[in-house]
Amino acid sequence: MNAEAGDPRAGILAALARLDVAGAQARGALEAADIESVLLKGRAFAQRLYDHVWERPYADTDVLVGLGDRAEAEGVLAGLGYARIDRDGDRLGAVGYAHTFMRPDGGSIDLHWGISGVTAEPLRVWETISAHTVSLTVGGHPARVPDDPLTALLVVLHAAHHGGQHGLTMTDLEHAITRIGARDWGRARDLALALGAGEAFASGLALSPAGRELAQRLGTPASPTLEYRLRAEQTEFRVWALHRLAGARGLTRVRVIAEVLVPPPGAMRRFEPLARRGRRGLLAAYLLRAPRLLLTAVPALADYLRARRAL
Repeated sequence: MNAEAGDPRAGILAALARLDVAGAQARGALEAADIESVLLKGRAFAQRLYDHVWERPYADTDVLVGLGDRAEAEGVLAGLGYARIDRDGDRLGAVGYAHTFMRPDGGSIDLHWGISGVTAEPLRVWETISAHTVSLTVGGHPARVPDDPLTALLVVLHAAHHGGQHGLTMTDLEHAITRIGARDWGRARDLALALGAGEAFASGLALSPAGRELAQRLGTPASPTLEYRLRAEQTEFRVWALHRLAGARGLTRVRVIAEVLVPPPGAMRRFEPLARRGRRGLLAAYLLRAPRLLLTAVPALADYLRARRAL
């Protein structure tokens, strides 16, 4: 069904079209620089899993490139007017897998060299994912998008990353379970194992009754680890920080402690209202951070131990 003028869906479709055109421009520029890419979600999910594109809105373009092409790809995006907006470094010791770029006209691109939940080496990630693509025209330009087994895997990993309280990812999961065939789900399970994503795959399926039933048919355990149980429960930062600290070793532990005590200014402004009140507010928020963390340490530890006992 096509949305007509005055229909709220028309606005959604127009916004998606603008994103698709911007994404197509970026993919075309990457192609001109001899950089291969794969469009991971967005229009690819909407086209495969829903009857109408407007049923699955998206706000950015997720593009995967090989790790060896990452630096050059970032330069290509900079040449198109994009600026990186996410911060440097890992997030509480977790290995990074993407950078976010935006430009003043609202264009937004997540440039991936990896996938959340995947632990395989980046070269293997690129080789495996790029071998599981089909062609789809998006924004007037051909794109390589996931085939059905890869779509199934990415849907589950996306759900595992965001947890069961994120409505859109759970809807994606329910649609994928009903629309992707049993043979391709078996291939998705094999892809997960090949990419070192078995834990995330099992945890993602465990988020819904239909997912747990599918996991049983696939012979895949659907019991989330502590990592993914905390994600599913949308746990507070203080508990998540303790979890990361408990699993870190050596210099990684030092980085986690430093990041907890002195986050980058962007993170402070996002989560601390006081930090948004100019430079003085930001300085005050930093000075108050350690005392505030100390005051909440005992209840945070109690919540963390409770989560561990629930496994």
